[in-house]
Amino acid sequence: MGLSPQVKKDTSNIFILTALSLIILLFSMFNYIGFILGNWVRGNFEPNRSSLFATNVLAEDRADLIKIEANFEGSNISTINREKGNQFALTMRPDLPSDYKYPNHTYYWFYFKVSGVKNKTVTINITNCEWMPNHWENYKPVYTYSNDPNDLEDHNWNVITNTSRSGKTFTFTHTFVQDSTFIAIRYPYNYSRLKKYLLSIEKNPHVSVKALGNTREGREIYALNVTDKAVPDSKKKGIWVVAKEHGAEQDGTWVIEGLMKYLLRDDPSVVALRRNTVFVLIPVAAPDAAYHGRVVNPVTGFDVSHRYDLKPIFPDRPGGMTEETKAIWGEAQRWVENGRSLDLAVSFHNPHGEEENVWGIFSSRFKGEEHQKFHKAFLKYLSGHTVKTQMTNHSLFKNVFPWRCSTEFSSLGFIYEINQHARGKFLSIKDLYGIGESFAKGVFDYFEFSSSL
Repeated sequence: MGLSPQVKKDTSNIFILTALSLIILLFSMFNYIGFILGNWVRGNFEPNRSSLFATNVLAEDRADLIKIEANFEGSNISTINREKGNQFALTMRPDLPSDYKYPNHTYYWFYFKVSGVKNKTVTINITNCEWMPNHWENYKPVYTYSNDPNDLEDHNWNVITNTSRSGKTFTFTHTFVQDSTFIAIRYPYNYSRLKKYLLSIEKNPHVSVKALGNTREGREIYALNVTDKAVPDSKKKGIWVVAKEHGAEQDGTWVIEGLMKYLLRDDPSVVALRRNTVFVLIPVAAPDAAYHGRVVNPVTGFDVSHRYDLKPIFPDRPGGMTEETKAIWGEAQRWVENGRSLDLAVSFHNPHGEEENVWGIFSSRFKGEEHQKFHKAFLKYLSGHTVKTQMTNHSLFKNVFPWRCSTEFSSLGFIYEINQHARGKFLSIKDLYGIGESFAKGVFDYFEFSSSL
């Protein structure tokens, strides 16, 4: 028995209504997807925080063509929004995962590119200065018009002085005279720059470059040995210096480059220094974190600076060393096992605010007088810089490089915080180089190498 004409008509109507509903639904979905993608490109949504690479986020004013980009090595910008006119709001990417329960403490680095700004006044608000916001009051960002901030010769970074802080927002305004510029809170020292620098010095007769191992993402961990190769290492003092254990900290690596430049001179005192020492320099101890503009490892959240021991030190976090600390510590052990001395171990870091240009930290419980003697020899050459000395009276922690060296090799162990932004003096790259030179002169005086001239 067939369907009645009325039933056939009702069925046809239902089919038509269903088809129309599906068409409307699909149209709405396409519109919504377009809305999401459009806002994502304009930076109105925050990228996935677990992303390993700096997300390509930009804010574009179609009329004035101002563009802000953060999709390059070393940048850590998370979101970008245009507020009004030439005023933009940016947020820094937090360190997640992290060894720390309060990842906001890593909000002290930003680096991005702005284009389309020739003869325009631009205001930038960094809106998530969550950790110690009062420390931002003395910060002065730097900018360069260089096409390649990793260029070995172009160090023409300028300072933005029109800055302010309100609550957790750091604001700066500047009128630019060229179309595009890179802006950062400190002079960036990227992993790519390090590789360029290594190529520029690897043929020097006093230099040996060695890859100690590879990071989780495959980057090499480089050590530079500087010495007079005609003299056996067993007769020399071993000076080990490490920087960028926190990938977002820049100043210490510039200091190491300045130290390198000094050690390659032909002055009589430098010749004597090379004859009596081996400097082992590790400019970028955390290449993956540095590449991604992070403080800790972007995959594991491990803090390289505090993982030179197998024992867990972070609550609710796995213990153990990292690829970086295994490579560095393994090299230090082989160094001593092969009959060479490790007399001085130093880590360069950045403080997070207006602390002094050079802040030395060492323990009074182990060779206190000798630590003070070297520290004074170093500071003697820091004319015009602000300095701070902190002698701790607690036991030495084996999870940090200098103090594990003290515990196992009887080395002098120092942490030096280097601060471009100190209240008393804002440092140029030349000033940072000068700190490296002062460190070398301090080594010369402390070990009394003048007798070998």
